[in-house]
Amino acid sequence: SSSSSSSSAPSEAVHESCAAPGAAFSSRNEAAVATGPSTVSPPAQAIGIGNAVARAAPDSGVASAASSGTQQPRQTPEQHKEVPEQAAAWAAELQLTAQYPQVKCAAMPLRSDPAITYKSAALRLAAHRDAALRAAGLVALARCLPADPAVAKPPGSANDAIEDGAVGEAQVIVLPDGRVLSRQALLVEATRCAPTTAAAYAMLASDLPASGTVQLFVERKLSRTELLCEAIRYGPTVVKYYSDLAELIPYGSTTVNGRTISRAELYTEVLKREPNNTAAYIKLGNYLMGRSHETVTVNGRHLTRHKLYIEAIRCEPADAAAYYNLADCLERSEAVMLADGQVLNARELLMKAIERSPRNPDMYLAFARKLSKGEQITL
Repeated sequence: SSSSSSSSAPSEAVHESCAAPGAAFSSRNEAAVATGPSTVSPPAQAIGIGNAVARAAPDSGVASAASSGTQQPRQTPEQHKEVPEQAAAWAAELQLTAQYPQVKCAAMPLRSDPAITYKSAALRLAAHRDAALRAAGLVALARCLPADPAVAKPPGSANDAIEDGAVGEAQVIVLPDGRVLSRQALLVEATRCAPTTAAAYAMLASDLPASGTVQLFVERKLSRTELLCEAIRYGPTVVKYYSDLAELIPYGSTTVNGRTISRAELYTEVLKREPNNTAAYIKLGNYLMGRSHETVTVNGRHLTRHKLYIEAIRCEPADAAAYYNLADCLERSEAVMLADGQVLNARELLMKAIERSPRNPDMYLAFARKLSKGEQITL
């Protein structure tokens, strides 16, 4: 399993591994709270939406482009077709299929209309007279493309969306009106068509480097944090936006919908919407590391660090991280009762963690720290 260094700050979590005694690590299923992709930290930069030089195949609607200059593409017969009445149903389905990998979603047929693909439907919606449907089409088209090279993570990073040979030139979409737009330009255009398009702000935030900005308004550049605040403003029910924002403010607070909110409060917002989100409970427990007597309020309940981990185990008994971190809360001879009535001490908790993650060396190191000098055990 992969591992990363533990932070000295109580709010930082270590994935799959604990580099130091007593450090908490995050759930394997952390994707459930959808933490943001890996980022680099170049100097802050405003990223524009300039069009690129297109080398478009006349029947594809997609082109590979260099990073500067423009060229008017040739339009295809399909791009001239009138959007049918089921446009709203198409838009809803495109939003549902957002979970699919980029390389598969473009050519995937719609369930509601197998004769048309995801990308074809998106192109037609992008030409719709209704601004909200047009924005939905633009966002769907952006999902068909990798992040722009100018803002993408470096090749080889865990979440790198750039294929070999594509770094240095952007992938673009040829719209029915002849414009040639990259992924970022499509998302910016979506916010201009319909400023309440939450997914566009969230995708822009995920593509930006740590200190990058994007020019959305004439006199305003938005950072990743500000973009996610906009996403929450217009999509307050989407759990991913809260968890992504929480990862950007580990030690401080930010303003969301006029309210100052901390990282812990963002995870409580996740649990309001998903009461059984294991990773959110673990993140909150990690947030209280070193403050064992403090509590956080989750859906009206005041929970200490060890109770948060107990809740995580209740939600997902197969998650090794919760057992490991709960054991870290206990003294060698101390025991705790789980939600199912089991009473386990620190060693027994660590044994369960090892059963669930037998390749993680930090599980064994933690177990060793719970043993007396010269003591031996049978695994």
